[in-house]
Amino acid sequence: MPEGRPVADIQRILAFDIETVPNEAHLPPDDPEGQRPWPGTGTPPALHPITAHIIAVNCGWLKNTQHGWEAESEVILATDFADQETLEGMERSVVEEAFRRLAGAVSKGSLLVSFNGKEFDLPMLRTRAALLRLAVPAMPWRKLLYPYDDRDHLDLRLLLSNSRRATAGTLQTWATAFGVHAEERGEQVWTMVRAGKWSDLAEYGHAEGRTLVGLYLAVAGIL
Repeated sequence: MPEGRPVADIQRILAFDIETVPNEAHLPPDDPEGQRPWPGTGTPPALHPITAHIIAVNCGWLKNTQHGWEAESEVILATDFADQETLEGMERSVVEEAFRRLAGAVSKGSLLVSFNGKEFDLPMLRTRAALLRLAVPAMPWRKLLYPYDDRDHLDLRLLLSNSRRATAGTLQTWATAFGVHAEERGEQVWTMVRAGKWSDLAEYGHAEGRTLVGLYLAVAGIL
């Protein structure tokens, strides 16, 4: 915990981060990795809501123990819903469960914490829910997505870069600068999924959740 920051001042948080993969139905035979932007979007298939699946949501929060504040983490994984017959069916359950957690945290006054969550993670969850025809809990979207207000949703990327894309950097870049452990394995997610290495994906997700919590603690003194 940052020196001089009273325990009572540390706000209850829920950090979140999503993992996406391309929908194989949208991948042409000559681009099985999904490297080329999808026509009309300028975005790789794994990063556009029309052509992506959300296959995991990584969560992190703080637990006050006798040893001080410690990071706890959880991964909502597509294979947690193996009763569903298709990846899209599993995705529906992942998105529904994610919104239950997020809406529950917001309703209790917890601070949502993300890295690029206002531009990518939260809009992706919201749009995929719409495309999947899911009804999600009511949430204060304007407050959660407004880039210059971090009272309900702290986007660490916006905070640390002062909203300047040129100085944004990656989660791993900023975590390393603050001495917070981070694992840069995002580009391996699609490989893990295709190989059926869901336990590796879960391990990476837990690391991402703890990294977000650690970075939050590193900047808590300036909030």
